[in-house]
Amino acid sequence: MIMNSFFASRFWGSIGIASALALTWLPLMPKAAQAATYTFTAGNMDAYNTSDGLEPSNPSPGAVAFINNLYSSSNISCTNNPLCQIRNFDQPGADRQFIHTFSFSNLIGNITGANLEIRVRASAGGSQNDAIHLLFIDSLGNLDPVRWGSYFGSGNGTPSSSGTISTIDPSPPSNSTNRTSSNQTSTSTVPGLLNTSWTASPTPVDQTFYLDLSSLSPLALPNTTGNLIATLNTKGFLDVYVQDDTEVDYIKLTVETVPEPFTILGAGVALGFGSLFKRQKAKK
Repeated sequence: MIMNSFFASRFWGSIGIASALALTWLPLMPKAAQAATYTFTAGNMDAYNTSDGLEPSNPSPGAVAFINNLYSSSNISCTNNPLCQIRNFDQPGADRQFIHTFSFSNLIGNITGANLEIRVRASAGGSQNDAIHLLFIDSLGNLDPVRWGSYFGSGNGTPSSSGTISTIDPSPPSNSTNRTSSNQTSTSTVPGLLNTSWTASPTPVDQTFYLDLSSLSPLALPNTTGNLIATLNTKGFLDVYVQDDTEVDYIKLTVETVPEPFTILGAGVALGFGSLFKRQKAKK
């Protein structure tokens, strides 16, 4: 019993010394061990060049199901239907949805900041009511309540209900000429990311947008969230959705992380123990 107490006191004493040394070592830890920046790029930054082929978008199965649900809710089958095919990077034309999923569930640490860079261009008639949405779509195609969206250009009516995708542009391509008048009120307009119309004629509007996902535009569509950082941590992915007469050149997502507190403490304690053992060995 005496020996057990003796070893226990030595053990906890070592822990205390190591912890104290850990607090000393923490400020000296390399910055790489304290924070990291990850960059995810989809599509080539080639100004919509198609000579080398189209770069495929990479939606998750849930994101594909979400697109299919948009059409099935309008009684249009997506089986062998080219209208339901998801738009690739650099792909021009009208009435084709674009969606891409960034996955980062294996990152070490907590996400503290995220920025999205995207280059887009109005591609066809009807682009004036196109929008970008940052979503979290589950494996069944259901939207998480946390989301953000904004029209690209100005002059669009307020969505008639919740401001989710289905109320912005619910009509499938076969009825695309009616979607603005049937789904937007005429009494007010919602500002877009630009103060001008998002049109393809006479010269297509081409713009690179830079979005801080911790402080998104307050001029967004109804029922959207301005800070997505907490949900990025919880979900470990992000769906970028662009409607539907707009082509996408590339998207770049930059994520900043810091190790979790216990990870930092554990690393510090390990350093502390290493320093303690070196001192004890030197005394011998």
